[in-house]
Amino acid sequence: MRDSAGAAGASLATVLVADDNVAKRYVTRRWLQQAGFDVVEAETGLETLQRARDLPDLVVLDVRLPDISGFEVCRRIKSHPRTGHIPVLHLSALAQSSEDRVAGLEGGADAYLTQPVEPAELTATVRALLRIRRTESALRASEERYRLVARATNDVIWDWDLATGEVVWNQAAETLFRCPAREIRPHVDWWRARIHPADRGRVTEGLRAVTAGRGEHWADEYRVLRGDGGYATVFDRGYVAHDEHGAPVRMIGSMLDVTERKVAEEGQQFLAEAATVLAASLDYETTLGSVARLVVPRLADCAVVYAAGPEGGRLLEVTAAYPALAAEARERVPAAIPLGGAALAHPLRGEGPALQADLA
Repeated sequence: MRDSAGAAGASLATVLVADDNVAKRYVTRRWLQQAGFDVVEAETGLETLQRARDLPDLVVLDVRLPDISGFEVCRRIKSHPRTGHIPVLHLSALAQSSEDRVAGLEGGADAYLTQPVEPAELTATVRALLRIRRTESALRASEERYRLVARATNDVIWDWDLATGEVVWNQAAETLFRCPAREIRPHVDWWRARIHPADRGRVTEGLRAVTAGRGEHWADEYRVLRGDGGYATVFDRGYVAHDEHGAPVRMIGSMLDVTERKVAEEGQQFLAEAATVLAASLDYETTLGSVARLVVPRLADCAVVYAAGPEGGRLLEVTAAYPALAAEARERVPAAIPLGGAALAHPLRGEGPALQADLA
């Protein structure tokens, strides 16, 4: 049988007509052939099941067959993995109760007509069911392509429902965020919370602007918190999809881990700027303070510098990527430390590892 999932018209569709009444089967066949369909026939339930294995595009099935009821034939067709996608139209020559029609539809039938039926109604119903099948087949193919692409790429693929806030991530998110799947929450609030505090405002505003209708494309580079407590730098870009009224309804994008490239670039830039700073002054305290300000935020979120003296270390500089962390660091680090002492013995706000200074 020929599959009409990708066919442009009904002329390529094959319809299986199952009816034990020769005259009715002939009339149904003629109507469908005149409408441009290919038709094959079956007289019993067992013959119908056998011909269904050849994958017709649709089955017109009488509910009264001599060996197996049409309801049972439909149930078997719909429950089999090979034939479950085939639309089934129940056609009855007898006046059926609403309970019978409900039973037929709940048993898997896609539509139910009672004879006498007009030729136009029959062919219109067949065409409508085939259109639905083609749409469903195209959707399944599209979803399968998405799954294959999402599994084949190393990028994190995300799909954000703007109405509910739900975010669907592909498997690559586990690698980038260094989190097991059970810890990756399917909501935009989880995503937003993992953006570095210094980047969060800019990223949130950019997303808000594009989802409010100002453009369709968005891109940004920012840092996200990983499960191990470190940060990854990502290049993120997305596209806003709109409904038929032009309202934004979802955003789809991909997130690329550029941490290694970013670290290499910043390392080269840091070395160049540090060389300039070291050559600019002979005063070591001024030089150490300047180097600390270079370290943040390129290599760390916070830097604490002590000047070593005969009796220990004297606090010279506290530099942080954002004011709240700087204020907390100044409250927690001592103004001086003895020889061999630790500058800071615990993390600040859980943002990173403890800062240590060993003045041996």
